Amino acid sequence: VVKAHGCPSRTVVGGGGGDVGRRLLEAGAAVGAGEGGVEGAQAALHAVAQLLALPLQELTAFLGQKTTDAPGRGGGGGGHRIVQPRTPREAQTLRDSIARALYGALFAWLVRRVAAAAAPRAEAAAVPGAGASKIAMLDIYGFEVCQTNGLEQLLINYCNERLQALFNAQLFAAEARDYEAEGLPQAIFATLCLTRDLPALPLLEGGSDGRWRTPGVFALVDDEARCRFNAGSATALRSRMDASLAGCAAYKACKGDACSFAVAHFAGDVIYDSKAFVEANANAARAEILAFLGTATASPFLRAVLGAGVEGGRQEASALQRQQEPRPGGGRCRQLFGRTVIQAFRAELETLIRTLEADGTQCHYVRCLKPNPSLQPLVFDVETMLRQCRYSGLLETVHIRQYGFPHRQPTAAFVE
Repeated sequence: VVKAHGCPSRTVVGGGGGDVGRRLLEAGAAVGAGEGGVEGAQAALHAVAQLLALPLQELTAFLGQKTTDAPGRGGGGGGHRIVQPRTPREAQTLRDSIARALYGALFAWLVRRVAAAAAPRAEAAAVPGAGASKIAMLDIYGFEVCQTNGLEQLLINYCNERLQALFNAQLFAAEARDYEAEGLPQAIFATLCLTRDLPALPLLEGGSDGRWRTPGVFALVDDEARCRFNAGSATALRSRMDASLAGCAAYKACKGDACSFAVAHFAGDVIYDSKAFVEANANAARAEILAFLGTATASPFLRAVLGAGVEGGRQEASALQRQQEPRPGGGRCRQLFGRTVIQAFRAELETLIRTLEADGTQCHYVRCLKPNPSLQPLVFDVETMLRQCRYSGLLETVHIRQYGFPHRQPTAAFVE
């Protein structure tokens, strides 16, 4: 697909595109390590510059240095520009941000290409009534529990919590409609159809779980990522969570590890390592990255892949620059913090949930289970199946059915 749309074999992706991620990791690590300085990173930097069609000098400066425009006296003009080398942590964060931006842009580009190819032709779209309905598929595996769980796993599992809450609400509504159709008095089933609370949601989002009001894990991580009150401390975030979330039913502090905590999800407890939460959450500062790539690259394909993201990055960067400019009355209007990964993820998830909750949307659920991890016929692994039932929310559905009237015999069969 990529080669068919004008991508050179050694630019961005394609024949040698698998090198981008590895070379970018090497370049970012070498620039920030301080061992051998930029000279020690020339090979990796040169490879990345070639793959992304970027000038080597500009890429080196972007990865290794940060520029700050200092205001003049009294907030007026006449300021000067300060160029500082990035710390190892800053270089690694920027490296990860570039990799995420490239991956996300390429994925979105591929989706746009597939959607355009699958879209109805112009003559079909012109038929009256065409386009009034559409079918969408949401493919999600379920809970993700790895040997070490970081912010990525927490966000994936939070998404599962939100989707499970939506499923619960829709299931209870369907139950209520069935009971009403059978003529049952509402007093009998009203209490059975109350939404089943998921205690992990108020813990993560903030709010009250009935006994304790909490700012939420996401708010605490955002504060640390944006304000950097405890820069360099690997245990500061966990200490703040212990102080703020200790009364929450879904929060569990892990003894013996000052950076780990557990969340009681509906599928079971999951232990998370918070050491890299702050840095991973700060990786959403994409405006300067998109503006740099869109301006510096000589690859038309890279500009096409970035698409609207480049223009959006330029506009956001320009807006931030305008906010830093002196105002006529003196002083400055400052944008202190950029959007974090958590904020970006929650905004996209909220858009998805609103779409699924919209009037006229009919949701149908398909649970896919693998009988064994080796994909062998006639082999049934009990542990594998139980884990999938739990992580996909199937057991939660069974519990909900137990609250109501699960045995439903057809009237004709009952009469006979």
